Amino acid sequence: MRAVLTPGQASDKTTAPELLAPLTLRGDVVADRGYFGQAVIAAIQASGATAHIPSQSNVRIVRSVDPAL
Repeated sequence: MRAVLTPGQASDKTTAPELLAPLTLRGDVVADRGYFGQAVIAAIQASGATAHIPSQSNVRIVRSVDPAL
């Protein structure tokens, strides 16, 4: 287990790439829309997995997640 302490007002997606970097991910990674961000998606893809993260409501790129996952 790895942990990073952040201020209470900090978003989890700011530290997600740091936590994902040393991992070797395979297959599909599903996360909630709170982790939608290019840095998180890029970290997942760089590790060899496919990111399935729905987009937030305020963005132009609409991403959804297949309910079968």
